[in-house]
Amino acid sequence: MVVWPNFDFHWYRLGNDGFWTHKPGSNPVTNLDNSGHVITDPRTANRGLYTDFCSFMVVMHGHIKIK
Repeated sequence: MVVWPNFDFHWYRLGNDGFWTHKPGSNPVTNLDNSGHVITDPRTANRGLYTDFCSFMVVMHGHIKIK
């Protein structure tokens, strides 16, 4: 998760191929950062105005149940 301070937040997702993807606005999902480089680490990617890297989070498939 990254933050554009006082404005918005944004998520990246780690794919099975080891690269990260994100969906910027209404654009299609992409594995490229704002400089056109493949995202190998969202902490070091060109994220534009999303300057604050917050954390990595893990969701364990099958461990969450919503009632």
